[in-house]
Amino acid sequence: MKDKLNLIPLYYFSASGNTKYCSQLVQRGFQDKSVSIELIRIKSVRDLTFPDKSKSYPAIGLAFPIYEFMVPRIILIWLNQLPTANQTTPVFIIDTSGGLPCNSAEIAMDLLRKKNYEPIGVLEVPTPTVEPFFDNKYYPAGWNREILDRCYYFGALLAKKLRKEDNRFIDLRLGRFRFRKLTKYMYRFFIEGWSSSAGLIRFDPSKCNRCGACERVCPMAAINIQQIPNLINHNRCMFCATCIRTCPYHAIKISYRPKKSPPSAIWTPKSRPGYIDPEKYHYSKNPSLGSGYLRLLIGMMRVKKILMNKRING
Repeated sequence: MKDKLNLIPLYYFSASGNTKYCSQLVQRGFQDKSVSIELIRIKSVRDLTFPDKSKSYPAIGLAFPIYEFMVPRIILIWLNQLPTANQTTPVFIIDTSGGLPCNSAEIAMDLLRKKNYEPIGVLEVPTPTVEPFFDNKYYPAGWNREILDRCYYFGALLAKKLRKEDNRFIDLRLGRFRFRKLTKYMYRFFIEGWSSSAGLIRFDPSKCNRCGACERVCPMAAINIQQIPNLINHNRCMFCATCIRTCPYHAIKISYRPKKSPPSAIWTPKSRPGYIDPEKYHYSKNPSLGSGYLRLLIGMMRVKKILMNKRING
């Protein structure tokens, strides 16, 4: 009989719910191999949660989306404040992206190594996007079964590794090309430069009723309802658009697309085609776990084509 492993914490930040859903599928992969894993949400910079230094963990996990080619600011803050482990601790990374992930996972791993955490696996997942930053003709509309299998088997493979049944680094990244310099450049341009100075998230005080919903959900504490009309601190904003989805009066929008309808507040991973409840998920006998981003993207585009045909014919 295999030794029982202690509970593994998986810390995640998920503005849209996509990263949480992928983490739940990874959790299912662990559980089917009799390894317990707890999902812990990173909700706000006001209340960051970290591993207990007095405890010994078989591993810890970190899951996050990609914003403008980079790790979200809230995760960078979490990584910088993460206490150094007393002994070398295995860590695995999950990053989700509506586009190219570039080299964000590698940047996170570098920061974790400085804290005495040793990476044992990386998963990159292309997910349906909910944000109105680009034309929806490009981005996928639903969940492809290969994506779900990819998440599940990442958890299952990590469980085998932690039980000393496999010593390989679990590398399920989407491509062979690592755009490290591009990642840092685009981050500085969008987040540290252009978005902070131009204020890409705009507020219309004429539509606001001061309900405070946006302030409560902002993960970066960048919104102060008492500062109207200067509602948003653009130097703290990380461009996650959580406030846009939350505002019931559509008082907050993307500045360069003011006429585009904001994403619906009822958008959830469950509302996308191809969704399978993690509790009801059954793994494929012969899963395809290729690392090519293009193949995964094509699969999701097929889902969109089916939806478009139904809309036209229906």
